[in-house]
Amino acid sequence: MTSLNHPQSAAAVQAPNSIELVEVSDVPYVAAVQGTAIDPAHHVDLYLWPNEQERKSRPLIVFLHGGAWRTNARSDFTTTARLLAHATHCAVAVPGYRLSLPADSASRPIHPSHAVDAHAAIAYLSMQSARFGYDASRIILVGHSAGAHMATFAAWSLNAPNVVSVIGVDGIYDIVDLVDEYPDYRAFIEQAFGTDTKAWTAASAVAVAEKKAQGLVAVVHSRDDELLTFRQSDLMLAGLQKRVPAVEIVKEYAAVTGKHDELLKTDAFAHCVAGLVDRVIARRA
Repeated sequence: MTSLNHPQSAAAVQAPNSIELVEVSDVPYVAAVQGTAIDPAHHVDLYLWPNEQERKSRPLIVFLHGGAWRTNARSDFTTTARLLAHATHCAVAVPGYRLSLPADSASRPIHPSHAVDAHAAIAYLSMQSARFGYDASRIILVGHSAGAHMATFAAWSLNAPNVVSVIGVDGIYDIVDLVDEYPDYRAFIEQAFGTDTKAWTAASAVAVAEKKAQGLVAVVHSRDDELLTFRQSDLMLAGLQKRVPAVEIVKEYAAVTGKHDELLKTDAFAHCVAGLVDRVIARRA
């Protein structure tokens, strides 16, 4: 298990935020069913480094946002996506997904619906390299909070294509343990996973990682996170150890600072991801 030993990549140093990105919004990632409109959740926004020749040689980053599976939208993460694109010189995609709403509806989307949507977005993006200009053979998933859980399931349980790295940031990985540590979180867990605790056990991202994790996997956690202790990340790291040498594990508990949501708008976060992108690229060299 390793840790990042540099604060930022060369790309990050050379990427002033004054450079204007190419931004493409509201791209549907599923086909329309005759007679019905595509769900607004099934769209993706892209933030493209403007040097197309450079961008084509670099992986695609797919950012899966958090929000307890019931809040937030892709439009809330424009700043994050721009920071990542500037720091990495990659194309950054931010897909939406169906939230577990309305809370009192028996037909609301619940797990694994969120991960199924993420998988659909990744599958679509893996076929769009000619249109948007990126290396679709190398897809890096960056999942924050609930998004880290989705990234794990999309990549390794649902076998999303061309995923070479999963970066979990202040992630949720073990549903049962989360409620044990934070009983007040039961409400949003039941909203997203139902009330059957056996289903919660089956929804453990740690269990999926223990059996199927591969590639470079980074577990990033801010020491300033006010919503999650290191406990979830520690559990994930322990599970990943069972997959060595199939995985290269990076533990990073020092480089990123800031509260649970605020960290996503920091240069330190973007530089941390840039360093991990460099490592992914180096793996192929």
